[in-house]
Amino acid sequence: MHDFADPRLLLCEQEEAERLSSLALAWQDEPRVQHLAIAAALLRKGLSVESLSSLSRTFSQGLSRDELKRFELLRSLRTGMSVLRLMGPGTRSPREYRQSLGAAL
Repeated sequence: MHDFADPRLLLCEQEEAERLSSLALAWQDEPRVQHLAIAAALLRKGLSVESLSSLSRTFSQGLSRDELKRFELLRSLRTGMSVLRLMGPGTRSPREYRQSLGAAL
C-alpha cells in the first residue's frame, strides 16, 4: 500500500495524471492512443482510490465512537466541498460562488 501522507507521492501522482492528460490531448486524432492514455489514467485513479479507502478503513478502526463520528463528519464535509467545486459557479457570480463554498463549511 502507498503512503499517501507523503507529499512527494502526491506530487508524483499529480504529475503522472497531467502527463496522461497531455498525451490524450496531443494525440486527439489517434483513438488508440487516447484510449490507452484514458485507460491508464482511470486505472491509476482506481488504484489511488482503493489505497485511500484502505487507509481510511485502517485509520478509522483505531478511533473511539466520538472520534469516528467526527471523522465521518469531516469526510462528509470534504465530499460536499468536492461536489460544489466540481459543479463550479454555474450562473452565480464569483462572489456568490465563494459565499456558497464558505456556507458549506
